[in-house]
Amino acid sequence: MNRETFETIYQGQAPWDIPGPQPAFVGLEEAGAILGSVLDTGCGTGEHALYLAARGHEVWGIDFVPVAIERARAKARERSLSVHFQVGDALELSKLGRTFDTAIDSGLFHVFSDEQRPVYVQGLASVLHPGGT
Repeated sequence: MNRETFETIYQGQAPWDIPGPQPAFVGLEEAGAILGSVLDTGCGTGEHALYLAARGHEVWGIDFVPVAIERARAKARERSLSVHFQVGDALELSKLGRTFDTAIDSGLFHVFSDEQRPVYVQGLASVLHPGGT
């Protein structure tokens, strides 16, 4: 899908935008598998980032749809949570100018073409500290 498709979907209720984090991420966090600073790529309206911030992580969330980031920022204000949300391209992660201990992805990898997936994975590797996950 292209940016315009996602922007159109976010004009209503995106079907993947659920009111809380996915149970798999809750389980990973509770098991201690999510460590330190976190990058949430394709964060949408921020539920995973917000959950992890509430659990004490420093979290950045990026998405290329401005309205999704606006909604994520509004949720952060409502919940009094500090999360750095920004509009950004997950295929250009090195432009973030920093590294993280953990990166998470819920439903982003599969939207990339076969040619884009290695670029995305290389970008993730470039923004993770040595030994990051």
